Amino acid sequence: MKKQLAFVTGIGLASFGTASMAAIDMSAIETEIGTYPAVIASVGTAVITVALAVKGIQWAKAALGR
Repeated sequence: MKKQLAFVTGIGLASFGTASMAAIDMSAIETEIGTYPAVIASVGTAVITVALAVKGIQWAKAALGR
């Protein structure tokens, strides 16, 4: 049960991270690229979502025993 929960959580985090990255890309295109706060915020959020996606994949792999 614990492994299943870790796997589902890992897949969920990975999919949330990738979906958030796509949303950030769209919002960065829609906002004015010249404004520094928007760029800094989107880069910071992108780093966090990439980390979530990577951690989610690691959890899913660990749950599968790989």
